[in-house]
Amino acid sequence: MNRTYQGVDHNITAEVWKAIPLLVGVQGNFHLKSDGKLKFTPRVELGLLNLTVPGLTGVGKVRGFTSNLVQTGTSTSSFAYLLGAGVQYPLGENFKVSLNIDYLGSNPSYSVTRTGFDSNNPTTVTVNQSYAVINASIGIAYSLF
Repeated sequence: MNRTYQGVDHNITAEVWKAIPLLVGVQGNFHLKSDGKLKFTPRVELGLLNLTVPGLTGVGKVRGFTSNLVQTGTSTSSFAYLLGAGVQYPLGENFKVSLNIDYLGSNPSYSVTRTGFDSNNPTTVTVNQSYAVINASIGIAYSLF
């Protein structure tokens, strides 16, 4: 990432953040119409979120003065939950249309060490990060049975 603001120029390089949820839960199927065609499918899942925070390096220049920044990467796991719901409607004997929405939440905490201009005095920073993802999907499903 390169940015320039009124005489300040900096370049930061980092890898990709990774978040991998490992969840187990329950899902129900409820008929919303008396003919049994329209189904409501709520779900609740609990588990862990494995978060990988990448290290980063940067160089900043202000009025001819250059400063370097190095931040360590880390990995952490935290409690995670998923709340979701969907509806399904048949389009024939084996096909159905499906509409789903899911919310995944977690609050991981991790520490990273930053080294800047004063490389003899690195600082360790603890971060409490709120993590939330909303996923909406619509699709056509085929049932084998």
